[in-house]
Amino acid sequence: MNTKNPVILVTGASSGIGYHTAKSLAASTNCHIIAIARSAAALEALKTDCQNTPGTIYPVTIDLLIENDLNKLQNFITEAFGKLDAIINNAGLLINKPFTELTDNDWRTTLETNLLAPVKLIRMFYQELCHSQLAHVVNISSMGGFQGSVKFPGLSAYSTAKGGLSILTESLQAEFGEKITVNCINLGAVDTPMLQQAFPNLKTTVSPNQISEFISNFTLHHHHICKGKTIPLAATTP
Repeated sequence: MNTKNPVILVTGASSGIGYHTAKSLAASTNCHIIAIARSAAALEALKTDCQNTPGTIYPVTIDLLIENDLNKLQNFITEAFGKLDAIINNAGLLINKPFTELTDNDWRTTLETNLLAPVKLIRMFYQELCHSQLAHVVNISSMGGFQGSVKFPGLSAYSTAKGGLSILTESLQAEFGEKITVNCINLGAVDTPMLQQAFPNLKTTVSPNQISEFISNFTLHHHHICKGKTIPLAATTP
């Protein structure tokens, strides 16, 4: 194993943007991609899709909300590579419910998945990132969490969590300085299983493949240009 090649962690890699971002990374460079999600079958399908690419997929089946699973991930990365160069915090949860119908558990799981899980991963691998030349954290947020954008009924929990991810990005960059670059990409509507489940009648022409190519290229090559930025990436204006 060539440990000189970048080691990149991609969360939510079982479908949609995470799946295609991992594929894009594997196709474009000889990096090691640690793909994590709850579905072992989907991760194995991803590995099969990328078996002839320059990069290598390492599937790790975990639940980001379970502490023991996070420890399992940390042990795997430490033992297999001894380093981590970038994190793409893509895993997300979207619950489409009116505010008055959202339960405490809805709020809890939404905030834990979209905001607290990235916090835990960045904190867990802080030292590894500090020792990397790449040292790039890319948080995948939403236009729903972008100040001044159009807001949609039913997304108060989701938009609040994603807005928090944007502010976290700016705060961490101020704290980390030159040691680690932290950026946030706020996506508009993308044709993913999560969007289709939440909004069955919503149509969008933006594919996960289009977005993933941008994310993978941005992660690998633009950490010197953008630092602590919240970047809207949507086919429409806010």
